[in-house]
Amino acid sequence: MRLVQRLKRWLSRGIKCIYHLKASRMFVLGLLPFIAVWAVFIAIGEWLLAQAYYCEGACLFSQLLMPGRGATPYGVYLSIAERHLANCSLVWAAVLGAGVAVKASVSRINAQKAASLLVNVMLCVITTVIVFGLGLVGVEAYMWKRSKAHSEWHDPNTRFDPENGWVPIESRQIYEEGKLISSNSLGFRSPEIDPQRRTIAVIGDSVAWGFGVGDSQVFSAHFDSIVRPQGYQVQNLAVSGYGIDQTYLLLNDRLDSLPHLWGIILVIFTGNDLIDTQSNTVWGKRKPLFEVRNRVLELTEVPISQYCLQNLLSVSYTVNLISRSFPQFKEFLETLTEGKKVAVEDAEYVLSTLLGNIKTMAEKRSARFLVVLSPLRSGDLGSDENHVFFQNLMRKLGLEYVDFAEELKTQRYALDELYLPKDRAHFTELGHRLLADAVTAKLFK
Repeated sequence: MRLVQRLKRWLSRGIKCIYHLKASRMFVLGLLPFIAVWAVFIAIGEWLLAQAYYCEGACLFSQLLMPGRGATPYGVYLSIAERHLANCSLVWAAVLGAGVAVKASVSRINAQKAASLLVNVMLCVITTVIVFGLGLVGVEAYMWKRSKAHSEWHDPNTRFDPENGWVPIESRQIYEEGKLISSNSLGFRSPEIDPQRRTIAVIGDSVAWGFGVGDSQVFSAHFDSIVRPQGYQVQNLAVSGYGIDQTYLLLNDRLDSLPHLWGIILVIFTGNDLIDTQSNTVWGKRKPLFEVRNRVLELTEVPISQYCLQNLLSVSYTVNLISRSFPQFKEFLETLTEGKKVAVEDAEYVLSTLLGNIKTMAEKRSARFLVVLSPLRSGDLGSDENHVFFQNLMRKLGLEYVDFAEELKTQRYALDELYLPKDRAHFTELGHRLLADAVTAKLFK
């Protein structure tokens, strides 16, 4: 009780110091000119940003005055060095103004009050930190609730899961940009399972899941319409943001819910699936990681805490707000989160083992296993290093696969017709339809 009373007196004294200490008033007065000048800079920057629609030079200067404001019609971005220069000039101006203010205030105080001043200044600083910290906790708690981070995780269609990082939300129906996005009672982006039909399972990441298109436009829906008259059904188990490791874990967990399994189709986006499988962090969120120890695959990082430092940083309103102008701030904080990355040579062993395990799952149920290599959008589809890596891996493992890059090259469509606007990974409805045709031709020759 005495400790609480003493803490109250201490905080009360600190708050009084903030309002009554001459040094504090001088410090604030010393910063006013700097704040005024920077406010003028922001006003000019806003005006230049408005003129950026007509002038490329105005776009550049607006970015110099307000780094991190984002893209403009001209698409002018500053280099990392220029951003650091702009940010550092702001910091040094603040330090200079603070130094002048402190020097001016201290020079007015005689030596007899020096000791008392030091105590009061320390109380001011500590009290300010405590009050700011409590306010910050309140803001973060409010924004956490408002952002739905407690119920929606990687995207609005997934929730946190301690074993997989995130999993699809079951029995969900929402509209995004006018497109229907729904899931059945198991979380699959497909109609409810018909226990009388043979099942073909589609697994993978956002390419297979169908980012950017509606339920009726996605590859699995087109494929289902082709094979359903023959007594099959297609269940889309893909999840946005997944690496091949998470895909394997989800399939292993949900396999028993798939009746009369006839085939498993794994869609690999060669642009980032290797990188995603190498790391314990994807899209800012913590995920499980397979590591190689004594030539044995070992699952690490599970169970995952929803409130681990990495996850909190990814959803923090304050951190993301500051990082818009100071990207290096979040980069620095993420160095404290114990991120891990598997070496490329070990990653190949991890992928080989996981793909082999999926093939074994299929064989035990007398089902076919087909891999689809989905290419990164480029002038020469399928020529990038990662795509070649997966081509060689498929041949090495002797897996049946479809190289969709080669299929697309035989078509007479422009890339803008096949890929979503400003997107290098995800397909339009036309791209999904062509993918369904390619898979059908491979499985039902």
